[in-house]
Amino acid sequence: VWLVRGGARCSQSLFELMTKRLLHAPIGYFETTPLGRILNRFTYDMEALDMTLTISMAVLTLGLSWFVASLVIMSTLLPWLILALVPITL
Repeated sequence: VWLVRGGARCSQSLFELMTKRLLHAPIGYFETTPLGRILNRFTYDMEALDMTLTISMAVLTLGLSWFVASLVIMSTLLPWLILALVPITL
């Protein structure tokens, strides 16, 4: 759930920032740049963010779950390992 909310918040933040910058652009920019090119740039940037963010968050979640699972298994099999890990983490 927090992955989806974080991704949506990030996309919304980028969209608002891009819109703000576009609305504050000088008139000369709109005279020289076709509207289709501006729209294509918006959609491409949003799609790239959504795809990259989704993949990165999936990899992060998978990596963290593997890490936690390995710590649980090691601690279960070798309880004295916890004593060695505590000074390392502090």
